[in-house]
Amino acid sequence: MDLSELTIVCITYDRPKFVARLIDYWKKNFYDAKIFILDGSNSRLSQKYLNTINTKSITYIHLKNQSIFKRYCEIKNILNTKYFQLVADDEIFLRSGVENCLNFLNKNHSYTACSGKMILFTPLLNKEVFAFSPYNLYSNENAIISERVKYWLQHSQPNTIYSISRSKNYLKILNEYVKFDENKFSKPENFLEELIEIGLAFQGKTKILDNLMWLRSVENERIGLGEDKDRPEETLFDNNNKEKKIFFDNFIENYLNNLDENFIGNELFSLKDEFYKRLNLIRDSKKKFLKKNFFGRFIFKFIPKKLKKIIRFYFRLNGLEIIKFLENNNKGIIFDREEITEVKKFIINFYNDNFYK
Repeated sequence: MDLSELTIVCITYDRPKFVARLIDYWKKNFYDAKIFILDGSNSRLSQKYLNTINTKSITYIHLKNQSIFKRYCEIKNILNTKYFQLVADDEIFLRSGVENCLNFLNKNHSYTACSGKMILFTPLLNKEVFAFSPYNLYSNENAIISERVKYWLQHSQPNTIYSISRSKNYLKILNEYVKFDENKFSKPENFLEELIEIGLAFQGKTKILDNLMWLRSVENERIGLGEDKDRPEETLFDNNNKEKKIFFDNFIENYLNNLDENFIGNELFSLKDEFYKRLNLIRDSKKKFLKKNFFGRFIFKFIPKKLKKIIRFYFRLNGLEIIKFLENNNKGIIFDREEITEVKKFIINFYNDNFYK
């Protein structure tokens, strides 16, 4: 299948060797897609890695020290294909899974986004790749718009953030997102995931196929989007940030109508009310989680990184070996053994190749 109508954008910061890994992977597997790397690192990607970009399909853009918010907004200036996918710099997407999603969207025009199944992977001690699947992605196919939006708001996990989406729908979301003021919201990127998920569910149905597509990495520490106080569930409840709350309340009340001026709201459905219900649930669950897991997290924090990997390897804390996991999974994940075997070799070679040291 030709991927010329797909644009892939990677938002990255200070992970040069993982960007280099992706470049190598893309050249072999996504040579016909349009790919952009938006790098906010202080230093430009090293020349030895840039020299590996020997195809016009991959474009590297160094946006020195620019915020994640500004790099997301840059997508508006480069997206001109029918389909779009946002990717992280240390994750791997299977071509077969992406092709399945594109085929689905081509045949089902009432859907705005499609993704395949996702697993977490981690290579340990440079010799094995383990996997497990704690997340349950779900299709959101209710014909009633408000019910689709409410259904996503009842969940706290990402669902379509890294899906294949229709560019026209994604651009409408970005046109609203750019209205956030960084002088008022120091980290407006904290709101992007919610706005994308809500916006895609509002504009159409979303689908999760049984075919494996997304290999989510746990190789690195998660990149923080500022302090906890910048998160919606904190900043919108802070009496010292009333200006933020006034702006956001007005924004979220008008968000759906701005995405579609012909949208006729339901007096029984208020996006603002439903959004705040979700934030309250997140606030409650965070308190319970911190209280329940404080001791274990506190102890594990001070264990040296190398020792952590050894503990995870020998005690199988990161699940089964990836192929064994997929063969024994009970989530109905469809996969190509040969394709996964090649990806596994690719990951292990990355950790044993001096080029990436």
